[in-house]
Amino acid sequence: LEVIDEDDEDDEAVVTETDNRTLGAGDSLTASFDDIGSELPGGEYDVVVSTDTDEVTEDLTVEELTGSISGTVTEEDGGDAIDNEDVVLFEDADDDGNFDTEVDTVQTDADGNYDFDELELDTYEVETDADGFVDESQEVTLTEAEPDAENVDFQLDALAEVTGTVDIEDGAQDIEDGPLEVEVTLTNDDDQQVGDVQTLSFDNTGEEETYTFDELDAAEFSDGGDSAVTAEFVEDSVTNDEDYALDETRDVELEPGDEQVEDFTVSDEFEPEDASVTGTVDIEDGAQDIEDGPLQVDVELFDDDGNSVDDVTLDLADTDAEPEYTFDELDAEDFSDGGDS
Repeated sequence: LEVIDEDDEDDEAVVTETDNRTLGAGDSLTASFDDIGSELPGGEYDVVVSTDTDEVTEDLTVEELTGSISGTVTEEDGGDAIDNEDVVLFEDADDDGNFDTEVDTVQTDADGNYDFDELELDTYEVETDADGFVDESQEVTLTEAEPDAENVDFQLDALAEVTGTVDIEDGAQDIEDGPLEVEVTLTNDDDQQVGDVQTLSFDNTGEEETYTFDELDAAEFSDGGDSAVTAEFVEDSVTNDEDYALDETRDVELEPGDEQVEDFTVSDEFEPEDASVTGTVDIEDGAQDIEDGPLQVDVELFDDDGNSVDDVTLDLADTDAEPEYTFDELDAEDFSDGGDS
């Protein structure tokens, strides 16, 4: 017995089976080849039965055995059905251990159900792709014994978010040679960076900028882990960055669907150096000689409120004298433009 694929131009037998028997005149026999069907892919074939004296050909149609994968997608902990979202089927087409070849994509119905049918018997990976939820996947194998995989269900966690603002407090020192730049970084429980570093720029004090890390898997940001959001200055972004301070690190702890808000404020750390007022008192050339000297001159300093801050007496013994006075360790805020200092 030979089975020949009708599409094979060379008519080579796909299967050959032999049952050696001797038949007498008028004898008959029944020969059963049970395993032939499992060896044939779906298609049209010729079955040729031969004896020493005769040959008979019959047509054979083999229907390919297919399978299916179905299930339901819902929110975690018995939540609502997730409808109108994609479920994607992948196969390992080149047998390298990676399910990276897309076979089909279907959408969940109003009850969260999905179904892939007419699948070849093989191993697949089913993966969810639902907006606002953490993607999950399952590996499924279809066999002749179990061609239909039912109840391949998914319970998905809602994605979480970490967001907030960075602002420079009003009244802080002016930014010199700006902009002032602040980098915001998010790390998970394993102290691994999540997402891109976000750089915020400030041209003036009083400004506020927003950062956002979204589509986060809350399982990576647990209580007691090392997860954190950190804000720090970009080194040398301005010439006077030492005038500012930044509360740099906040712990992050997320549950599915959470939005954790962490705001940072750039505070004023400017400490002005002590100011001073200094000068000289001299007697102009050609003035009359000083008699029974020295000639004494009092120099007194007053602040914006008209209060005396300090005074000094200078002695001029002769017309060539040019004594110096100095008032130091002064707070510049006491001596402003428009005041009475």
